[in-house]
Amino acid sequence: MNTTHIQAKESKVKTLAGWLITILLYYAWFSVFYDLITTHSIFPYASIARYMRNFWLNFLPISLTFILNIILVTQYHCHSIYKKVAIDFVVSFALMFLVIGLYYVVYGLFISPNVDIPGVTMNNVLIFLIVEVVFYIRNFKREAKEKEEAQRRTLQYRLEALQAQVNPHFLFNSLNILKSLILTDTDQSLAFVDRLSDIYRYLLANRDSRSVSLKDELEFMDSYASVLSMRFAEKFKVEVKGRDNVHQQEMVPYSLQLLLENVVKHNAFSRKSPMVVTVMVGLESVTVCNPIHRKPNATTSHFGLRYLASLCRSENQELRISDDGTTFKVELPYLHHTPQQS
Repeated sequence: MNTTHIQAKESKVKTLAGWLITILLYYAWFSVFYDLITTHSIFPYASIARYMRNFWLNFLPISLTFILNIILVTQYHCHSIYKKVAIDFVVSFALMFLVIGLYYVVYGLFISPNVDIPGVTMNNVLIFLIVEVVFYIRNFKREAKEKEEAQRRTLQYRLEALQAQVNPHFLFNSLNILKSLILTDTDQSLAFVDRLSDIYRYLLANRDSRSVSLKDELEFMDSYASVLSMRFAEKFKVEVKGRDNVHQQEMVPYSLQLLLENVVKHNAFSRKSPMVVTVMVGLESVTVCNPIHRKPNATTSHFGLRYLASLCRSENQELRISDDGTTFKVELPYLHHTPQQS
């Protein structure tokens, strides 16, 4: 039996247990409420035995009413909420009279049943309202969760599609740079190969990871930044501040590489106007900021940033982005769970 089936069964058991507890709590409340209205006493019984007899006479019909309303509300579907509620209400009262009929038939074999129609009607209305409210609250939460998951899958798909275009392009440029370095600077070409192998080793090692250590991510960023620096010569530089704040923090894999790639993609820089990216390591987050030198006619889809924001929200964190026209800043919070493989 796979994990999905186990989780589905656990969910059904939890739902069943939740409704059972709801029925018990409702009966306890309604019996006290009804006794107060009709007798002005919380416990108007001569003995415990009398109370237990009254319990079985009322608990079973109330439980049956609850169950029938749950089945009605959860199993009948309609595109119009108003139409569904109206039909549920009418059918609920039809089921109420069915329960009354069964009450007379079953209990009539043992006693002379006496049904308080106003009390039964009030009970049915309350049960109907409880079931409807619970159903729509659960349905709203489920739809919101499904919508968020669908958005996350869409962002994941778009990011993967984007990376499928960027990675071959990055590799192609890197091989061209390596070719030129081999002809001009052997030592630097060897260093370039080492950094490039570090990058792809990290990509392969963490492709299924949900989180990585801050230390490993910074080392990966150093390798990536080194390749970019060689690629753009003196035009691109990354400065890291606050390395003393590195402890046991965890973060989204490839997040710093994605932010550096975002800088390269959207900004123009040259020897006269180089790009200096500042990475500030804090105790609760990493902040990446860069001066804005937007490329002319550059398009901005923000798929990568939206992807990171979505992952942060899934961990109850917030990705903070600021753009004052001269500096672009992204504050990436750490994750608060242990590294794990999906």
